[in-house]
Amino acid sequence: MKNLRVYNYTFLNKSMFSCISYSIFAYIKKLRFPIGLFCHA
Repeated sequence: MKNLRVYNYTFLNKSMFSCISYSIFAYIKKLRFPIGLFCHA
């Protein structure tokens, strides 16, 4: 059970990192994609 919790935490952190990276990329490229789609909690 403990390992599963750690895995979920790591996955959440990776998702957040991807979300932030995509947001920055979209901002630089002036993309008009709904970023909220990628950043859903």
